Amino acid sequence: MNNSRENNNIKTTSYSSDCFNNATLSTVIDQRFDDFDAQSEQLSGHDQEYSQLSSGTFAGRFISAFAGPELSIHCEKANQSLEQWIGCPKGIVSIGIVLEEAAGFVVNGQELGSGDVMITRPGGEMNLSSPANGAIMAICIDENLLAEMIGDGAGAAMLHPNREAVETIHAPALARHLRADALAVLQALRHNRIEAPSSDGLSRPFVNSITAQLSLHAALADEAGGHTGEMSRSEFLCAKRLIAEGDMEQVDYGRLCARTSWSKRSIQSAFARYANTSPSRYLRTIKLNRTRRALLDRSNLSDSIGDIAAANGFWNWSRFTQEYKALFCELPSQTRSKLL
Repeated sequence: MNNSRENNNIKTTSYSSDCFNNATLSTVIDQRFDDFDAQSEQLSGHDQEYSQLSSGTFAGRFISAFAGPELSIHCEKANQSLEQWIGCPKGIVSIGIVLEEAAGFVVNGQELGSGDVMITRPGGEMNLSSPANGAIMAICIDENLLAEMIGDGAGAAMLHPNREAVETIHAPALARHLRADALAVLQALRHNRIEAPSSDGLSRPFVNSITAQLSLHAALADEAGGHTGEMSRSEFLCAKRLIAEGDMEQVDYGRLCARTSWSKRSIQSAFARYANTSPSRYLRTIKLNRTRRALLDRSNLSDSIGDIAAANGFWNWSRFTQEYKALFCELPSQTRSKLL
């Protein structure tokens, strides 16, 4: 896969300008990509799989900073809309914050805005839909360090194993503090103010700030009574999984309605609301991404492009090539040629 590192600036909002508009991050890994599969491999220790949802040539950027073995910060931006499956490793708590003020991210069927904080507990899995030109940050913290620093205070409940593996909370003040503190750490590393990142020198003060903010938010939420998650989220995700993981050549609304107890109209409305697409278009996009991945798999070199397309449900060659080029801005033959 081709890894491009040309200095092509990507427009960002004021939230992400400190992170993405610096041409040189001397102590931070800063890479640009023209292949979304290559970018998906950058989140250290996580299992990831990306699918491109919008049409056009891909251009992305991924920045990582490792402040010792117990803390890392990762910032990602892409010019195309993506669907991202991400598995969090054991022993790591990941805190996600949107860097764009009105980016329109959706995680596990729930909107994630600039005033929200996403907490992924060890072993948790998330399905993240990111908009074109969206930017997001992940703060990855060693579970034991976080538990040690947070103690048995109000924020300890957020680490309880019985809570959801992935949880989104609306906390504008918390999101604002976490964003500012994380960007300050990146700036310190960028300007070489930290010569040798260590858990005592950088990560512990930063994690201490995080735990203080988590505890404050938890205490305020307890006083206010809190609120539950959004209705119909799990049913939407069930429908989405049935489409993405099933063997449907076209959307089988009978099966979807039977498995989710939703009507056809309700399913269509849920996709429009949470994924900004229709079930049929989502299925075609998933199949096109599967086909692209198969074309780039060396074990399939003996199979023709037509056979691979047919195996993924595309029988009309003309329509297949048109849809493929519209999504990826290249013909299937051009994708296959990358292996040669």
